[in-house]
Amino acid sequence: MPAISCQLSGKTRYAAAVRLSVHCKRSGGARNDELLHQLTAFEAVARHLSYVTAAEELHVTPALIGQLIRGLEDALDVELFHRAPSGPSRLVLTDAARSIMPELQAGFDLLSTVVERLKASKARQERKTTRSF
Repeated sequence: MPAISCQLSGKTRYAAAVRLSVHCKRSGGARNDELLHQLTAFEAVARHLSYVTAAEELHVTPALIGQLIRGLEDALDVELFHRAPSGPSRLVLTDAARSIMPELQAGFDLLSTVVERLKASKARQERKTTRSF
């Protein structure tokens, strides 16, 4: 299985996802909010092949990661991981999951870029406002 690489840290990706989910919640898109959290959890688990490591990265419990993954699998009606009862490779990405990882990671990268641009724009605006007085 090819290694899955990631340009941004999980913390940066999660921060972008949280910021977007706050926007979704404010605009009444509760389902979008849930889906974004599920995809964030899936992306972290897929990179680490571990609920525990993904949970540590996202600062949540492994149980919540499991609930999010099960919810995503139910919502999509697709299995994302093959689960072995024991052994070092308990989680293995299914072909369907592996095939979406590049696009999912690109999507999170884009979200992070958008958030950083907005933060930079706000900082520039604040500097302009400060200078005008």
